Amino acid sequence: MQGSVQKKNGRYYLPNGKQKWEKSGTNKKEAERRLVSRVNQINRGEYVELKEIDFAGFADRWFRDYADGAVKLSTLAAYRSVVNNHLTPYFAGVRLTGVSLEYVQGYVTEKREAEYAPKTIRNHIVILKEMFKHAVRWGYLSFNPALEVDLPRIRHREMDFLIPDEIRLFLETSEEVQPDHYGLFLTAVMTGMRRGELLAMKWRNVDWQRRQYFVKEAYYRGRFDQPKSERSMRPIDLAKTVCERLMDLYEAQKDIKRRGDTTIWT
Repeated sequence: MQGSVQKKNGRYYLPNGKQKWEKSGTNKKEAERRLVSRVNQINRGEYVELKEIDFAGFADRWFRDYADGAVKLSTLAAYRSVVNNHLTPYFAGVRLTGVSLEYVQGYVTEKREAEYAPKTIRNHIVILKEMFKHAVRWGYLSFNPALEVDLPRIRHREMDFLIPDEIRLFLETSEEVQPDHYGLFLTAVMTGMRRGELLAMKWRNVDWQRRQYFVKEAYYRGRFDQPKSERSMRPIDLAKTVCERLMDLYEAQKDIKRRGDTTIWT
């Protein structure tokens, strides 16, 4: 392959063999770097002509062939929300081979100007990097255009915690106003378990002698799934007051035949 980058209608194009041209954004230096890399690949016998697909089509394949079976249900739902509501509309009609670093940087700028939180923007780019990583593996891209994007800085924010007096007031009020939920609130305060882990608590995972609960599942949108990470599958020490409250609930649920498969907060 010979030739140089060409400019047309404000965009640069790379020669792609067989009298074809490939879009490379509006940055001439980036287009030239891609051309040099392409020539080196050809000289080493490593160049393979990329498959053609638009962003929306690749997103569908990425979910079908990777994400649907590789990530937790809650993570998958978050991925779909970001891709459907943000990434696909921005890259609408764009061929995957036409996505450049400059194009991705434009997405960051657009979200920043729309006053999205830096952490939110970073989360979007994490998904985009993962998608493009698979695009490279599957022969749709020769490189990942999201790897070197400049991201907004996250400012450190102090966490706001309840102080002991506030916790006591909360528990006292909940016992008076919502006595049926008091055990749940007490366990949450005393263990620090996540909401999904709390709602998935089962009697079979309680060790009364050791006063421990073993986190093995999480509840999300009507389904039980693995916790957030492998480290989340852990034993949690239970205070005496929590054990006593759980035992009261256990005794109150004696009419349930299969306690081992029953959630505690039924």
